[in-house]
Amino acid sequence: MKKKGAIIIGVVVGLAVAAAIAVVAVMVFRVLDKHQVPDPGEGQHGAMIALADQVVNLTPSKDGTGYRYCKIGVTLEVRPATPEFYKLEGEPRVAAEKEAEKVYESVLPLLADQVGKAVAAMDSATLGTPAGRAELQQTLQEGFREILGKTEATTNPSGNNEDGVYRFLNLYFTTLVMQ
Repeated sequence: MKKKGAIIIGVVVGLAVAAAIAVVAVMVFRVLDKHQVPDPGEGQHGAMIALADQVVNLTPSKDGTGYRYCKIGVTLEVRPATPEFYKLEGEPRVAAEKEAEKVYESVLPLLADQVGKAVAAMDSATLGTPAGRAELQQTLQEGFREILGKTEATTNPSGNNEDGVYRFLNLYFTTLVMQ
């Protein structure tokens, strides 16, 4: 009888140890899955989301000269959901970018508003210079980072905490015409 009890206790302890190992393994794989998607490498880029072109009134220049309107088109580059995105080409890449656009669909009006506000705050003399376009790009980048925020903070496989990273990577002017 004592032998049977020892065997039963041994089996129960063995099952408990096996269950604990399984739980730890699942947690480790979840941490690996939640590891941050890296920035794009050389020759790579994230998902591209084009905002609709806008026509915006410019701030009048002090001397009354200059252009009054600006037509601007902006495309955002955002961090993809998985690192595998960077390897996609052709139709799978197009499909993945359409999925990314759906993820950000609810904030597209906020992003468009940010573009309108930033452009309207400039006059044509400033916007017509490389420094003025760089200033506009910097203003938009700050606003887009604020709107889109950061990814969730994670713990890397080494057990160290990682702060979230910005979802927004870059922006590109696809149209910039003043009249």
